[in-house]
Amino acid sequence: PEVYGIMDVLDTRVVKAGFDVGQLTKGGADAVQIVKDFLPVIEHLHLKDYSGGEHYQGYCPLGQGKVNLAAILDLMESKGTLKGMVMVELDSSTGMPLPALETAKIATAFLQKQGYTFRV
Repeated sequence: PEVYGIMDVLDTRVVKAGFDVGQLTKGGADAVQIVKDFLPVIEHLHLKDYSGGEHYQGYCPLGQGKVNLAAILDLMESKGTLKGMVMVELDSSTGMPLPALETAKIATAFLQKQGYTFRV
């Protein structure tokens, strides 16, 4: 409800959205529905997964959590061009079970499975 309350009073001609789908899910929101509802004003997206586990402040490498990332990516594809970017991130925490490079490789593999390619 808080996201809708804020978005309802914003002048979206001036202020655009940059949601963190992992944060939305962690807060109990339906990240897919929020992305769908505000798709026209999204100009940046934090692509993050959430599992509620003990590491990474409850977040997890892409594809290992509760966020319906495939549906969110499909919605973003339907939007077309963004002025900003889709940023993959994973919060750090003490005692991380995987090094950052490994989590980046997991994210890359997940995105490749979704049909995305990367320039080297």
